[in-house]
Amino acid sequence: MVKLSDDCFRHHGALMTVDEAIEQIERRLEPVVEAENVPLLAAAGRALAQDIVAGMDLPPHANSAVDGYALAHSDLFPDRETVLSIGGRAAAGHLLGRPIRFGEAIRIFTGAPMPEGTDTVIMQEACVAVDSSDGGQVRIRPGARKGANYRQIGEDVRAGNGRNACRSAPAARGSRPCRSARLRPAAGLPASAGG
Repeated sequence: MVKLSDDCFRHHGALMTVDEAIEQIERRLEPVVEAENVPLLAAAGRALAQDIVAGMDLPPHANSAVDGYALAHSDLFPDRETVLSIGGRAAAGHLLGRPIRFGEAIRIFTGAPMPEGTDTVIMQEACVAVDSSDGGQVRIRPGARKGANYRQIGEDVRAGNGRNACRSAPAARGSRPCRSARLRPAAGLPASAGG
């Protein structure tokens, strides 16, 4: 009569090498090559089956990253407070419609297109508006960096660039499906090789 072993760590025979184990796994696995169209939120954890190319620059125009005042950095004094007149406002979807004038700041809101001639946005928290209406004034402390809070055209994605659309801003903004996401692999490993 054959006696059963009551020791799970006791085995009979030589152990397989790591290379032999990998070779056996690779011989039995089939690569996942099939793809399916899935909604963006269902694509988490999957790989794209093909590149997705951006059809446009994002953002499509230079815009403000914050609420504040758009201005030409060259109008600022480098070592003392600058007072500029408020020459209008720019909001998301609403262009100022004219170039900025010397010594002028434009009240701007997050996402608003940058007025022509501006290259810097000072956050509203870093300014003191004497009167925030058109014709009022805003005081700006020294030390502002040229280009601060100014989002360039295509800063997120450039038109024509391939991108993992399941992780990119265009897919998230447009909620477009992730075309050709690989099917999820299914795998199982035996708990014991016997012994």
